[in-house]
Amino acid sequence: MCTRTIRPAPECVGASTGVALPLVDEHRPGRPVKTGGVGGEQVPLRGLIKGENRARPAPGRLRLPYRFRFRPRLGYGAGMSFRLAAYAVCVEDGRVLLVRYVPPEGESSWTLPGGRVEHAEDPFDAVIREVAEETGCDAVVERLLGVDSRVIPAAERMAAGGPEHQNVGIFYRVRVTGGRLRAEPNGETAEPAWTPIPEVAGLRRSSLVDVGLALALTVPATGHVDPVPVGGLIQH
Repeated sequence: MCTRTIRPAPECVGASTGVALPLVDEHRPGRPVKTGGVGGEQVPLRGLIKGENRARPAPGRLRLPYRFRFRPRLGYGAGMSFRLAAYAVCVEDGRVLLVRYVPPEGESSWTLPGGRVEHAEDPFDAVIREVAEETGCDAVVERLLGVDSRVIPAAERMAAGGPEHQNVGIFYRVRVTGGRLRAEPNGETAEPAWTPIPEVAGLRRSSLVDVGLALALTVPATGHVDPVPVGGLIQH
């Protein structure tokens, strides 16, 4: 890669004196360099966030004010975990297909077939895979229903000591085409069941169930429904 170095002219004085520093482009001597600054400081407008600005400058190089130096963006590793998941909403004859989630500790609850999208996997493929793994059924996607994003506070997570968690779920309307209901082998879900929709309200369940049913029954053009309050029978 071709790089250009912009340095102060040899005759300039230090920035601590308050005198503006003339800038010289080593690759184009004599050419003016566009500059800008705050409070009378003269700094180049280009090339301010290259990795070289993180290290102590070599003799003769211009040291940029702190606010112009490279500052890495904080990601989820700085205090929040993240998961992208795909969920299947299978509704037939007034019933919805649910699976019972059995955590390592605590009570079980009902949820939609679905789960994490694996690295480099298309969510469209992930939802079909999850239905097969968790229920034993073959299925096809009929349409995209919407997207839901929720943040679970650290204090409300089942895994004690974990950070705050964001779950982004992609919901699809899915139609079962074959197979036979069975529990997930060596998995965390058990007892898949076709459940009459009116009976869902009496189940201990994930809020994902309510979100998925709302999307399937109302089919909003925005692909978004209001958040579902957590409490009582409704879990994260």
